[in-house]
Amino acid sequence: GDDFINNPLSIFTGQSNSCNQDKLSYNNCCKAGGWGNDIGLGGCSYEEEKLQLQSKNKQCIYVGSHCSKKVLGKCIRNQHSYCCFNSKIAKLIQEQGKSQLGKSFGSSNSPNCAGLTESDIVNIDFSKMDFSEITNDIISKTKPHDPDNFNNLAKEKIEEFFDKHKN
Repeated sequence: GDDFINNPLSIFTGQSNSCNQDKLSYNNCCKAGGWGNDIGLGGCSYEEEKLQLQSKNKQCIYVGSHCSKKVLGKCIRNQHSYCCFNSKIAKLIQEQGKSQLGKSFGSSNSPNCAGLTESDIVNIDFSKMDFSEITNDIISKTKPHDPDNFNNLAKEKIEEFFDKHKN
C-alpha cells in the first residue's frame, strides 16, 4: 500500500540512497566498519545507517559507485549508490521487471528508482519471475498446507492486483 500511487499509476517506487567508503579503510559506512569506526573516530549518517539495515534486509539494489573525493588527483573516497524499497517484494518486482523491460536503474551519479508505470506492469511477464526469495521468508513464518504450490499462489495474487489496478 505504501508503494502505490494512483495518478498516474506508479507502483513500487524506490528511494535513492548512497554511502561512502574511504579507500584507506578508515571509514566504511556501506558496511558499518573501518578502523576509524573501530576506534570511535569514524561516523556514518542516519541515512547511511538506514541503508545498511535495508541492505541487510535485502531491500536494496546496488546501482554503482564513483569517486566522491580526490586528494592530489587520487581518489580517497567512493560513493556507492543504491535504490532501496519498502519491502523485498517491491525490490524483487522492480529488479526482475526492469530486467524484462530492458530498463536500468540509472548510474551511480543519478540512480533511477522510479516506480513502475501501468505500461510497464502490463508488459511484465510475472510467470517468468522468481519469487523464491520472498516465498522462503513467508514459508518460514507460516505453515502453508502445500508449500510446492505457494510460489504459484503468490504469482497469481500479484497478477490479480495488477489486473485490478491497470485501468
